[in-house]
Amino acid sequence: MAVVSSVTQIAQGIVKAALCCPRIAARVKPGQFVTIEPGIPSANCRRPFTVYSRRDDVIDLVIQDAGPNTRAYAGWKAGQDVEILGPIGQGIIIDPAIECFLMIAGGCGLASMHFPAREINEQTSARVIVGCGFRNRAQVFGQADFERIGATFNYVTQAEDSKTAVDLLREILSRDGLPSSDKVQIITCGPKPMMKQVALLAQEAGVSCLAFIEQVMGCGGIYACKSCAVPMLSGFPKYVCKDGPVFPAEEVNWYELT
Repeated sequence: MAVVSSVTQIAQGIVKAALCCPRIAARVKPGQFVTIEPGIPSANCRRPFTVYSRRDDVIDLVIQDAGPNTRAYAGWKAGQDVEILGPIGQGIIIDPAIECFLMIAGGCGLASMHFPAREINEQTSARVIVGCGFRNRAQVFGQADFERIGATFNYVTQAEDSKTAVDLLREILSRDGLPSSDKVQIITCGPKPMMKQVALLAQEAGVSCLAFIEQVMGCGGIYACKSCAVPMLSGFPKYVCKDGPVFPAEEVNWYELT
């Protein structure tokens, strides 16, 4: 059980929930996630959330009000007990040879980027450039958090700028000052069609790419249901809860991923 420390609105329909859970906070690695008990009685599946950040005994989750369950989570009160399972999955492996990380996200996919970005900043001297696409400016979040750890933060919106995260990535890749392609790595998270386009752009640019992939998990992430399969070009699927959630984008069969 975790105890809700606070729930803070950080953008339109988006909150940051701080949960006190010492055992998970002591073990969680950047890239790993947790699953939360259903928020409403009629729901059966636990919901997965990437750990946004960790502070002593507390982990932060970013939650978007997208339905009855997430609306219930966003309504948590300080002191409330929450059933939580984690950490789940494999932590992201930071390549020390990379000189510039491009973190490309769509909407709340940005929540998967902060913990790895902080780790990159602490472990290496590499530059971190964040690019995120949001639906509108009312849903922009995270800029101060990323800039506080030394990352460069860029964003566009569909409503005001008529641009997406993919457009932003094209712009960033065309800028002067980036290292050679073998010294750059893209890390992406967001809607699957967006990540597919990011993966194709990365291949065209000769840049390695890691993708945070989310799938429905009937078992809550304990590798029992195997419903979180990710199709791979090898023909052998991998699983978000056991092998992921981060996968080399060039190994994923994006045309079969649903």
